[in-house]
Amino acid sequence: MVSAQYCARRCRCEGTTMDCSHGGHPGFPPEDLIPSSTETLLMNDNRMITVPLGPRLPNLLELSLEDNWITTLERSPFRLRPNLKVLRLEGNKIIHVVRDAFDGLDKLVKLYLNRNNIETVDAFGGSSATSSLEMLDLQRNKLESITIGTFTGIPLLTELNLSSNNISTIEDGSFSGLKKLRVLYLHSNQIVRLTNETFMGLSSLKRLVLADNKMQNLPDMVFSDSTALEFLDLISNGISQITQTTFSGLFNLTALYLDSNNISTVEDCAFRDLVKLHTLSLSNNTLQDISASTFLGLAPDDRTDSTGLEELHLSRNRLTAVRREDFARLTKLTRLRLSVNEITSEGLEDGSFANLGNLVYFTLRRNLLTNISAATLQGLTALQTLRLGGNEFRGFHAFAFANLPTLRTLSLPGNPYSSNSFHPDVFGNLTALQYLDIARATSLSPRVFRHLPCLQTVQFGNSLTCDCDILDLAKWLNKQLWMLCDMAHRHSQWFAISTIRGGGQFFSATFERKTCR
Repeated sequence: MVSAQYCARRCRCEGTTMDCSHGGHPGFPPEDLIPSSTETLLMNDNRMITVPLGPRLPNLLELSLEDNWITTLERSPFRLRPNLKVLRLEGNKIIHVVRDAFDGLDKLVKLYLNRNNIETVDAFGGSSATSSLEMLDLQRNKLESITIGTFTGIPLLTELNLSSNNISTIEDGSFSGLKKLRVLYLHSNQIVRLTNETFMGLSSLKRLVLADNKMQNLPDMVFSDSTALEFLDLISNGISQITQTTFSGLFNLTALYLDSNNISTVEDCAFRDLVKLHTLSLSNNTLQDISASTFLGLAPDDRTDSTGLEELHLSRNRLTAVRREDFARLTKLTRLRLSVNEITSEGLEDGSFANLGNLVYFTLRRNLLTNISAATLQGLTALQTLRLGGNEFRGFHAFAFANLPTLRTLSLPGNPYSSNSFHPDVFGNLTALQYLDIARATSLSPRVFRHLPCLQTVQFGNSLTCDCDILDLAKWLNKQLWMLCDMAHRHSQWFAISTIRGGGQFFSATFERKTCR
């Protein structure tokens, strides 16, 4: 155990850890002031410009030199700490990682070189001294390219982070020797082009992040060597289309993110091999049309071991219609997002969601809907949250939401609703509803709440007009307050708090249930 009495000045010693961070040290403490049993030495945020060869620390397992001013790693500066397993050099000023930088560290497992100014890397090619390395972090540097010899000397690597560099080119086969690589981060670079050999040999890869690059096209079968892939992120590129063979062979993929591209076309059967896909996100693209053929392969099917798609995100596209057959096979969907499209009431066929009996979250916000009926929403027997704000509704008929017996949250803000907008029975059968948002309502009769025994919160907004209906609403709120508070006092249950505030013509109101004290 490290004893505090032998701890160097401006350092703290506890257990087998010696912490000399934030002490203004220009180098390591003298060897006689570092207990021989020290396993972790923290030298973060000091004034070190180079890494001294001494002191000799044979028992050291982890060394952190984070946020110093180190510029070079020449002449094997770590060879007197041969048992190091973790080395942290992030946040320094290193420009070149020379070939002998880590000589002597044949037990090193994790190496952090992120947040430097690294332009070239020579230490991990050929017969690398760090052949035992399993995790390498090079994010937030200034690398511009990856060549076929860059990582040939670290065959045991399982995680590689190259994000937030200036990488524009990757030579074919650059990762081919990384047979055990499971995680590869390449996001926030300048990558323009991929080929069928970019990811050659990555048979163990499970997670690949390529977001925030400049790719406009994906070659056919570009990921065909990565059949173990489970997570693929291609957000914020310039991809314009998805072909039938773009994702061929990805039988184990569970999550695919294609948001914020320029995708206008998804060929029929493009996802047919993705039999284990749970999440598909295509938001913020330029899709104008989808069909049942778009999602072939994503429905539950015992013959192909398909478990069925659970989340589908299609918000911020240019969809105008949803037909009965479009989602009919996606019976395992639990979350569906169709916000910010151009879907009209005429384009939304009755029964379009009739087979989605497992759906719990559904949003159609900011479309061009003028009306909605129970027939539109039939089949959504498990739905808990429905968001319809920002449309062009003219009103809601009786029992418009009657086919949603489990609904807990209903959001309808965005229109200047009057008393005539809501039939007195509009919320009939919503016996589970707890939260109702009708912001921008100008007037409302309290009769609309008579079918809502579980209602806890109503958002009225701040545009209520002082008329006869608002007076009735005020009386109803006050009645709820006293009646439910008395009930809560006697039965230790919930009660209602209501307020109406404002001046002049407009008022705002809230209605909430809270515990009575």
